[in-house]
Amino acid sequence: MNLSQLAHRRRPVLYLATLVAMLYGIFSYFAMPAREDPEITIREALVTTAYPGLPAEQVEQNISKPLEESIRTIGEVERIRSTSMRGRSILHVEIKDRYFNLDQIWDELRKKVEATTPQLPEGTQDPVINDDFGDVAVVTAALTADDFPQADQQEIAEHIRAALYGVEGTKKVELLGVQEQRIFIDVGEARLAELGLSPSELAGQIQSRNIYPPGGIMDSGEQRLALEVTGEFESLDALGDTEIRLPEGGTLRLRDIGELYRGYEDPADRTAYFNGKPAIVFAISMLDGESVLDYGHAIESRLDELRDTLPAGYSLDIMTFQPEQVANAVYGVTSSVMQTLVIVLAVVVLFLGLRTGLIVGSIIPAVMLVTLAIMGLTEMTLQRASLATLVIALGLLVDNAIVIAEDFKTRLEGGATRDQALAETGGELAMPLFSSTLTTILVFLPLMLAEHVAGEYTRSISIVIAITLLSSWFLSLTVTPALCHRFLKAPTTPREDAASPPLSDRLFRWMSGRYAWLLRRMLHHRTIFLIIMGWPWWAAWG
Repeated sequence: MNLSQLAHRRRPVLYLATLVAMLYGIFSYFAMPAREDPEITIREALVTTAYPGLPAEQVEQNISKPLEESIRTIGEVERIRSTSMRGRSILHVEIKDRYFNLDQIWDELRKKVEATTPQLPEGTQDPVINDDFGDVAVVTAALTADDFPQADQQEIAEHIRAALYGVEGTKKVELLGVQEQRIFIDVGEARLAELGLSPSELAGQIQSRNIYPPGGIMDSGEQRLALEVTGEFESLDALGDTEIRLPEGGTLRLRDIGELYRGYEDPADRTAYFNGKPAIVFAISMLDGESVLDYGHAIESRLDELRDTLPAGYSLDIMTFQPEQVANAVYGVTSSVMQTLVIVLAVVVLFLGLRTGLIVGSIIPAVMLVTLAIMGLTEMTLQRASLATLVIALGLLVDNAIVIAEDFKTRLEGGATRDQALAETGGELAMPLFSSTLTTILVFLPLMLAEHVAGEYTRSISIVIAITLLSSWFLSLTVTPALCHRFLKAPTTPREDAASPPLSDRLFRWMSGRYAWLLRRMLHHRTIFLIIMGWPWWAAWG
């Protein structure tokens, strides 16, 4: 007993399982995480080390090179690019394309950098490693205000940021355009010369006071009291009361040396504008595995709630909204899939006849929905590449069903019974069709095995092709023979069939007749035909 006979014998179970798989495919289409494009792994980290005032040549020799030599011992590193400038060293560390689990590699990178840090010149700040380049802002929003100080705007921005972190699926909310607050001390050069102080000496005394010295424990017999000592400046007044030691002896309060006031970093490190106004921008990224469409609308709802609670004069606007692009991309391709589906069904019915065409055509939506069901079970994402693959596969997945239906019909016309046709069709065509299907899958296999960035983008194409064609082969050997056994009409007398051939047969005979005439003409004038065909090749290479 072959697969087709077994499916026919258990056809209630077969029909129920197929229906359940199709329903789950519909559910998966709306439940799967939607993205515009496949996720690409960013295999690069940035190692930044600062030494204020150190010349570029010394930065390269004493900071960049020791770090490079240590990092190069990591086997997964493909290339290191370094940039040495005055006071700063920047290293770009790139990992080989065949590695996907980068967490362990970044941990090893941190260990190598930490081991090299003691060898760097004294005064070098600790290297900062940034390996988080893969986050893309799903939504960006801008906070603008009229006639409000920067401190008030930052306080409102932090409140909004905390509320956005409350949205499920939020990974990071980055604030852009924030100016760091600074305390400025205006001291005239003449005043410093009069006191015998240099700017570096004054800065050193202030910095030495603004520290956390270690505490201790006072033992008084029966009691042990913990001591906590702090040297930090809690206010501008406390900073102004700082006693500065003079070179000739004595002290003087800082407020008596110069003017102290609060301000903001000038010029600002990274400014942001929205509609020509200075703004604080929220770059909101989501966790892996979340749907861009669902998450984007959740953020939009939260922003609407926050907008109603803002004080008068503040404005919170959406700058970019990626879910719109994702919806256009995904649903635009879906529309193309539906149009292609209708065209394929029309062609199948036109050339195979209504009854046979509907039997073959019923496999097309079944295969597509079963494919979506398997994609949902394997936690694949819904994006342009995977949906476009369904368009490619539509022309391939009907081949198996056409071969099975036509063979079944031919055997009936040859005088076989329905049971005989079922047994012979399933037994003789199962392996040839499987070999043909496997050959097509292997053609797309390099897209899945490619060890480069482009392979990550095209990997979903080969996977969806494999799922679609294997589903087509299975359903063509189970559902199609069962439907043919039930609905295909057994032929009557040959004369009756010959007297009134169906429209599809007449159309095919007309096309084959025209093709035979054209082929005879080309063979009769083969020399002229070969010259015409060879001329474009000669023109391209000449």
